[in-house]
Amino acid sequence: MARLFAAVAIIVLLGWTVGVVLAPIFSEGYRPAPEINIVVMAIVGIFGTLYNKAKNPKDGDEE
Repeated sequence: MARLFAAVAIIVLLGWTVGVVLAPIFSEGYRPAPEINIVVMAIVGIFGTLYNKAKNPKDGDEE
């Protein structure tokens, strides 16, 4: 399960990076909406946390 979480986070991050780098090259004057950055950070943060929890299931789960 940890590999799935890591893969999703990496795919989202790579897609965002390619879009940020290549979009201005092909479309002059392109400005992405700031909300896209927030959504990408949230997705990567969520899946990063899920990855960490899957790799260390006992970490922070003591009652």
